[in-house]
Amino acid sequence: MDIEFSGTGVIQIHTLFLFRQVRIISISLWQIIEGPMAEIIKIHKNIIIKGRVQGVGFRFASRTMATSLGIKGFVKNMYNGDVYIEAEGTEIQIKHFIEWCHKGPGYANISDVIIEDSEVKGFQFFDITH
Repeated sequence: MDIEFSGTGVIQIHTLFLFRQVRIISISLWQIIEGPMAEIIKIHKNIIIKGRVQGVGFRFASRTMATSLGIKGFVKNMYNGDVYIEAEGTEIQIKHFIEWCHKGPGYANISDVIIEDSEVKGFQFFDITH
């Protein structure tokens, strides 16, 4: 069995079958990174959304979006008018959630989204807190 790694990020595995070289697998590294492993590893993001984000249903829409994506954590209003979110999920889930955070619900007007990495806390649900 021979394993080749190309400069373009493709792994190929060859084996001999009846004295002929046969490629049995050819997989991109992106398939490995964004594939099964990306669905297992959980990450945690702290997100602050600035703009007109209170009084427009942002927390409720956040919970709906997070729940539909399988994200755990919480959302709350801050005294300065921002919305604060702690979100845990896979990299792909969090990516989609952050994309949504830049848009928000219909009446929101987002001026900035601040994101920072943090340690996974193991949330079980996505809640609205006060």
